[in-house]
Amino acid sequence: MSMQINWAWVAACAVMGAAGCGRETSAPAPTEDASTAAAVEESVAPSPATPSAASTVSVDDIELWKRGMEAERKAVQDAAAKLAQAKDENEKLEALTASMEMSTIDAAASAAGVDRDRYRRIRNTLSDAVSQLSPIEMEMDVSKMPPEMVEQMKQARASSVSQLEANLPPDVFEALKARAAELREQDKLLVAERLKVATSAR
Repeated sequence: MSMQINWAWVAACAVMGAAGCGRETSAPAPTEDASTAAAVEESVAPSPATPSAASTVSVDDIELWKRGMEAERKAVQDAAAKLAQAKDENEKLEALTASMEMSTIDAAASAAGVDRDRYRRIRNTLSDAVSQLSPIEMEMDVSKMPPEMVEQMKQARASSVSQLEANLPPDVFEALKARAAELREQDKLLVAERLKVATSAR
């Protein structure tokens, strides 16, 4: 008997990574495109770093994270190539699973030269930081928003940056501020690669 795969649910899991997917849950799997889109949208935001985690990162960790992102993106691209050659749903699922964070994080940690837990802490801390430090225009199109709303958003962002500055070591904050746009773009490209695999699998 062939297995019926709910591709909307699996696609959402692929972009969100390991959190919440693969664990037993009583919640029903989403079945509509709107549910998948909402899950994907939420997944783009990094997990907030705790102040204690933020205080332990160093400037060297920025390069470790950059190497990790490059390795993860390569792993996701390899998964996409396997997906293109998939002959049935099981092979599709294998390729899609290979593109998920729970599968690619080992490649990232290996490239960074740290264990997976350490890499995850580095990534979560720095991803959260650059999402706040990069220009707001990188996160959304503000051109059609009322100027007052844009100003409020920028003020809220400035408040978050002040808190970030208080939590991060000074040298790390300055290094991230100088490279925020570059690193945020690389982070978003990785999310886009995962989304590409997820949508191709459906």
